[in-house]
Amino acid sequence: MSSIGKINAIQGLRGIAALLVVADHSILQFSQTTRADRAANANLIYVAETLGRHGVEIFFLISGFVMTVASYEDFKQPKASSSFLWRRIVRIVPLYWLITALVVAQILWQGRVLHPLDLLRSLAFVPYVNDDGSLQPLLRRGWTLNYEMFFYVVFAIALFQGPRRGLSAVVSTLLLLTFVGQLWSSDRCTADSCRVLAFYLQPIMLYFAGGIILGAFRVFLQRRNKTPGLRFDNGLGLALALTAAQVVYISFATPSTVTYVVGVLYCLLVTAVCALLEDRSEHGWLRILSVMVGEASYSIYMTHSMFVDPASRLWIHSVGTHWLAAYLAAMVVGTSVLGWMTYRCVERPMLKAFRRK
Repeated sequence: MSSIGKINAIQGLRGIAALLVVADHSILQFSQTTRADRAANANLIYVAETLGRHGVEIFFLISGFVMTVASYEDFKQPKASSSFLWRRIVRIVPLYWLITALVVAQILWQGRVLHPLDLLRSLAFVPYVNDDGSLQPLLRRGWTLNYEMFFYVVFAIALFQGPRRGLSAVVSTLLLLTFVGQLWSSDRCTADSCRVLAFYLQPIMLYFAGGIILGAFRVFLQRRNKTPGLRFDNGLGLALALTAAQVVYISFATPSTVTYVVGVLYCLLVTAVCALLEDRSEHGWLRILSVMVGEASYSIYMTHSMFVDPASRLWIHSVGTHWLAAYLAAMVVGTSVLGWMTYRCVERPMLKAFRRK
């Protein structure tokens, strides 16, 4: 394992990414329930989907960064690949399977049909075309984990090489897949197998590559004691300020190539300031709160719909279709509390149990 250790700002950035996804689903629920005019509703949907996409993109950047930093010393070591995959399985699978089991229970309770093959593919992180025509597992937000597990397998194979050659191979593979995806259009083949193949040829895979490059650069700076510092709570405060600015920007911008590029630059910049700056935030409310939310980010991501779906209906029934900002604040606080409780009472005990084994 790398001697760099845990970077608090990256942990806090996980929390930001999770809450961006929470904002996405909360706004979508709000827009579906309100009777806003068509233009206002379209703007809400655009803002929601953009925030959710940013959250996922930041998650992928963090994943590439953390895998590189944490495993840099493990390249070409005996059993490095199997140990790496086991650590990732222990981290991802137990909670995902548990929440999927709750979804299955809900499906059966409602008397809907559950296809056993869909369940197996969902549990095995194999993308498939569901009854709605989308490439989502039974736990809908698990589509991002299908990308994650694919990336882990590619990274594990690269661990048989030295760090430079292995990381270069992973980045080259992701670039090649994206390049092929741009050349080949799935419209030429309407079969489900073609759609599944196209799933792994999307440009979103490049965010893993971006995280790898940031991770390699962090190792380079750390070994030479040249990690830059910033008196703004370790860059996390700057990341929060950039996030607030991006939210304001997309709220008033219209979909275009420019806004898309700005979004890409935002994701890269907030991850870079948290990944490459010296870790100085040892005290203070921002560090404590952000690390708490960051530690529970996976639980927040997995469980937030359990709060947002009923709470949004209750809010609109009780308060009405006003006070969107207060509504979002309530959804963020509620999902954070539920996620933290799930992390402390469910996720962390399961992690400890599996890691002991």
